[in-house]
Amino acid sequence: IIFFKKLKKLLPNHRFELDILGGEPLYYSYLIDFLEEFLLLDIDVWVVSNLLNTDMLKKIILLMKKFPHLNIVGTWHDYTFNKKYFNKKIKENILLLK
Repeated sequence: IIFFKKLKKLLPNHRFELDILGGEPLYYSYLIDFLEEFLLLDIDVWVVSNLLNTDMLKKIILLMKKFPHLNIVGTWHDYTFNKKYFNKKIKENILLLK
């Protein structure tokens, strides 16, 4: 956070992006607090996930309503499994965005 704060002061007109991936970010209990700190700095944040932790996914979707520069993208390692998952779970969560 300190590093990004300094960069924003040095380059006030630059748009910064933080990509969070690897180790499946949705399984970290502190993820929402971590995201909020960066989002308050008006930094674009992308969370790359397999989208399997639906409890955290719902929290992220609700946070996306508050911070339009928060984004989440799904990885599809096993297309057959994830297609079934998408049809059951993701559509339910997408409704939260409306």
